[in-house]
Amino acid sequence: MSGISATGTGTGTGAQLRVSGYTIGTCSGIVAAVAQPETITVSSGNVTVNTALLVTNSLGGRCLYTGRLTGTMVIGGNSATVTGTMNLVATLSGICTGTFSMRRTFTFPFASISW
Repeated sequence: MSGISATGTGTGTGAQLRVSGYTIGTCSGIVAAVAQPETITVSSGNVTVNTALLVTNSLGGRCLYTGRLTGTMVIGGNSATVTGTMNLVATLSGICTGTFSMRRTFTFPFASISW
């Protein structure tokens, strides 16, 4: 991920970041495009991303998924890698799979998140 557009609010144990856009670097598998807003929460180093994904795949499928990705961040850090499983909520068109595993790394270049 690059070109992240986000606003953040400090909390007693870290931060809450509302991501409104970014650019996908590479996707493995059949995912052709992904678009969504989401919230990233950092609490005492634990990172949680609750997300809804609208995925357009190379088979012509438009698929809506939801899931929770988790990871960790070091004190004063500005990046994290999160992993989790995304579950199909709705098939809008074409062919969609029921679930898929996701791993994402994000960096906020000018941030320093502490707790």
